[in-house]
Amino acid sequence: MCIPPAASVDSRYTRPADNTSPCGRNCTANDFDIVVHGEVNQNATWYYSAPKPEAQKVRGYVRFWKGVDVVR
Repeated sequence: MCIPPAASVDSRYTRPADNTSPCGRNCTANDFDIVVHGEVNQNATWYYSAPKPEAQKVRGYVRFWKGVDVVR
């Protein structure tokens, strides 16, 4: 799932992960852990802060995986 923009994610439930993920198409993804009630879902969300010129449409958008349900 992809939602705009990164600022719409409640930062109380995220923290920067210890790594980034390379993506040949878009650039390098900034990974984050999701933490809820003390439980950590590592690298469960990411965004592209500096995508390649041909992928600017993903700048600032957030992606989720690893079983994350997003409530808007």
